[in-house]
Amino acid sequence: MICTHNDSHGEISLAALQADKHVFVEYPLASDVGEGEEALRLAKKRHRVLRVSHPEVVSNEHQALKQKIDELGKLHLTTFVRLTPGRGARPEVLFNLPVSGMPAHFFIYHIYPIVDCFGGAAWVESSAIYEGLTESGQYQRFVNTLTVEFKRGGIGQWTWAGGIAINAAVQNESYVLSEGTLSYQNNNWACATPAGVTPLPVSDSPQPTLQELWLSEIENTAQQPPCLIDAEVALESIRISLAAARAVNGRVNL
Repeated sequence: MICTHNDSHGEISLAALQADKHVFVEYPLASDVGEGEEALRLAKKRHRVLRVSHPEVVSNEHQALKQKIDELGKLHLTTFVRLTPGRGARPEVLFNLPVSGMPAHFFIYHIYPIVDCFGGAAWVESSAIYEGLTESGQYQRFVNTLTVEFKRGGIGQWTWAGGIAINAAVQNESYVLSEGTLSYQNNNWACATPAGVTPLPVSDSPQPTLQELWLSEIENTAQQPPCLIDAEVALESIRISLAAARAVNGRVNL
C-alpha cells in the first residue's frame, strides 16, 4: 500500500510491481505518464492487482450518475467549480509544485469521476495564477482552470481557486447532455429536463470498502487475470492533469 507524496507514487508502484507485488496506491496513479503506462503494462503482464484509491467504484452515487448519464444522450458540457478559503494550517507539500504538481493534478479526484463517465480527452488547455510563489515552488493562493474536449465529444471545464477570501468552501458541478442536465448543489444531485427537476435516486445498498475490494481482487487472481479498467481510467485522468502544466503555454493534443 502506497500513501506518500504525489511525486513518488509512480516510482514506488513500479518497484512493487517489478517485485511481483499487488499494489494499492493513493491517487494520483503517478506524476509521470510514462510511469503510469509502465505500471499498467507490468500489472497486465504479471497478473498483479493495481488499485488506485479513487472511491467511485464502490460509490452508489457515482453508479447512479453513470446510469442516468446513459439515459440522457450526448454530452455537451461538464462544468466543475471549487472555491476554498485560506484559513487553517496547510501541509507544506500541498501548495508545492515540485512535490504535488499543479492544482489540476492534486485535485485529480475531481477529474477521475468525469473521465470515468465520459472517457479520455483529445486536447487540454489550462491557465494558472499563483500568489506568493517562491523559488522552491511553494505558494499561498492559486487559481487554476482546465478545459478539455473529450474524444467522444463534448467539453469539460474545471475551475479551482484556493486560499481565497471566502467564508466557506463552495463546490458546484453540472453535466449538460442532449436530453437533460445533471447538477450538484447543496450536497445533492438533481436531474433537470424540459419536464421538470427530480432528485437523482441513489441506492443505499451496502458496498465493500476499497481495501476490501482490493483484497478480494487479489484472491480472485488465482482464477482469472485482474480487472484493470479502473486503473486505466486513472491513467487517462493523469494524462489530463499532467498535460495541464504544459497547456498553460497553449493547447496540448493528447
